[in-house]
Amino acid sequence: MAWPWVPACDRILVKHQCTRDTAQMIAATSWGAYQMLGVNIFDPGVSGVDPDHLFAYVADREMQDASFAHFLAAKGIAFTLEELLGDADKMRRFCERWNGPANTAAYAALIRKFSAGAPAAPPTPAAEAKPSARPSPLAFNGEQS
Repeated sequence: MAWPWVPACDRILVKHQCTRDTAQMIAATSWGAYQMLGVNIFDPGVSGVDPDHLFAYVADREMQDASFAHFLAAKGIAFTLEELLGDADKMRRFCERWNGPANTAAYAALIRKFSAGAPAAPPTPAAEAKPSARPSPLAFNGEQS
């Protein structure tokens, strides 16, 4: 089953000079430190960035940090780790909007599991991206087992 063709797919097609199948593969695959879907990366309204090529995005940590922060704000899920761990509704909303509506309980369990090693005060999504920023402990898109 192919993903629906959306404007971001057109951007991928043009920027990569590829086939429609390749554009859909890029759109449907998670990329970078935060495992953002290509369809979100190449939608400036969602990611807030406009990479020339997928490889440029993957190689640019600052662009990834900025796109993740913009994604969280655009989707209304710019919560701190403490907010997620302390508020079941925020955790559910985050899991549904980041990883999709299926298996939210399993995804929330992964966040709780991996948050044990998280820094005490992770950078907030609104914070300015810094080259030394570490990936968020919430970046486990698709790591369900």
